[in-house]
Amino acid sequence: MVNPARSVDWAGPGDFVPWPSHDQGSAHFFDQAYYPCLDATVGHPYALYVHGNNDTMGAVRAVESIATGLRWRRLCEPVTVIGTADAKDRGACWELGASTAAHLMP
Repeated sequence: MVNPARSVDWAGPGDFVPWPSHDQGSAHFFDQAYYPCLDATVGHPYALYVHGNNDTMGAVRAVESIATGLRWRRLCEPVTVIGTADAKDRGACWELGASTAAHLMP
């Protein structure tokens, strides 16, 4: 997630909020923040939800490649939804959020 007080034209380690809901959907953000974040965010947890109309594999692969380079740790398997989300998909997203929150508890 990007700090809304900052411009999206430039981002760095201080623009990541201290929970794993980083904005995975912004390639520009990662282009600007990747190198400054290499050391500042090592070991940060993340979780991923991807929705696509036909396919999600490329998006998941891209985010996981970036997260691997940043040396973040994935908390759970990505939740992917293709087409219209149904009750099962919403439940999977709820579980993803609940698992992420549980990992953040002291």
